[in-house]
Order: sequence, then structure tokens, then C-alpha cells
Amino acid sequence: MAKVSVEGLDEFISQLAKLGGEVNKINRGALGEAAGYVAEQISNALDSMPVRDEGRSDHRLFGATASEKEQIINNFGISKFRSSGGTTDTSIGFTGYVETQSPKFGNQVPTGMLMQCINYGTEFRQGTHTIDNALRVNKNTISEIIQGYIDDKVNEIIS
Repeated sequence: MAKVSVEGLDEFISQLAKLGGEVNKINRGALGEAAGYVAEQISNALDSMPVRDEGRSDHRLFGATASEKEQIINNFGISKFRSSGGTTDTSIGFTGYVETQSPKFGNQVPTGMLMQCINYGTEFRQGTHTIDNALRVNKNTISEIIQGYIDDKVNEIIS
């Protein structure tokens, strides 16, 4: 009959017990770090979004007017964290309305909808892919931020 002996199991169980009470805190911290970084990258992309003249309508629209761009930037942000069923989540996006002419919405267009039109394009607006490019370029960095934060906090707790 084979005999198996394990050393350090009590220490490992103790470390897991310490870690168990801190998991939600670690998740919220990692989410906050990642959301902050993503918001910063999108904000930088919005700052460099192309601006077009307000009066020109002889060609397909590209970018936003200076007024639209300013309002889009002001309506951008991170929502409050929400916890439900053991998960924590947040949203990064746009709130409110942009004052601009629209046949369907009149003088105010939902900011998120306008930004989606600018980003992806429509039949009368060429897409800029402003947000898509900011996220695609930073996808690996975002994962590294989350992983690094979790590793640091777990090592702090179990040490």
C-alpha cells in the first residue's frame, strides 16, 4: 500500500481562508483599475477625434463638429459599481444629450447614439472608429493591468 504525506496543507488552507474574505474587494479593485485605464484611453481618443466644419454638407460627414465633440467629451464617464449575484460590474459610456439638429430627434440627440454613428458610420456619415481603435490597441494592456492588480493583492494577503 502506498503512503502519501503532504506538508504545508494547513498553511495553504489558512491562506485560502484569508483570501476568501477579500475576493470581492480584490475584484472591485481590479475592475476599478481597468475601468480607469479604459476611460483614460477613450478620453484621449475622444480628444483627438476629428472635427469638421459645421456648415459643410456637400460631402459625407466625418467626425463631429467642435460643439458636438465638446458635449460628447462632457457626457463621457464611468458608472457606479453594481454588485449582484457575486459579480461586480460597471459601464463606461455616455449619458445625456448633444444639442445638434436631427430629423428624427429634433434639437437633441442621445450622446451614445451620436457617438455610435461617429464611430461606426451611417449612410451619410463616414465612420472614424475612434473608440474601437482605442480599445483594440490597449486590449492586452487592460488584461495585464487586471492580472497584475490581482497578483499583487493576492500575494499581499497570503504572504
